[in-house]
Amino acid sequence: SGQVSVFPLALNEHVHQVLDVSVTPAPVDPVIAARATALGRELAMSLGLEGILAIELFLLADGTLRP
Repeated sequence: SGQVSVFPLALNEHVHQVLDVSVTPAPVDPVIAARATALGRELAMSLGLEGILAIELFLLADGTLRP
């Protein structure tokens, strides 16, 4: 149907390389959240995805998003 739904971003905190806490919605700038959401939408559409997709991005100190 072409419908895409997006969950709010989550901020994950790790202790000793193990997930300890997830906070959602993530306390990030709305511009950064919009960029992350757009990346996810573009990826899902380019794959012709039917189902669920989760992506993990890293927010660098300069505001750059990295896979």
